Amino acid sequence: MDAYLPTLRLEFPDTYNDYRMLDGMVQFRVNGGEWRTLDHEDIRMHFILRTPVAAWIRSHTPESGRLPRLA
Repeated sequence: MDAYLPTLRLEFPDTYNDYRMLDGMVQFRVNGGEWRTLDHEDIRMHFILRTPVAAWIRSHTPESGRLPRLA
């Protein structure tokens, strides 16, 4: 059985963004392209702007206030 991999898809007109947590890192891709790891500033900006991505990260973080490992 494969391990559960938290994922999020945000859909927009003609495009979508996928996010996943892998090995304690948050990764991102557009339209099924190559995955890239979000850096500290990317994650920080999501939290500052209170995006759905920030809410998703928080909901999948095992300890309150502990963010995923940063690149």
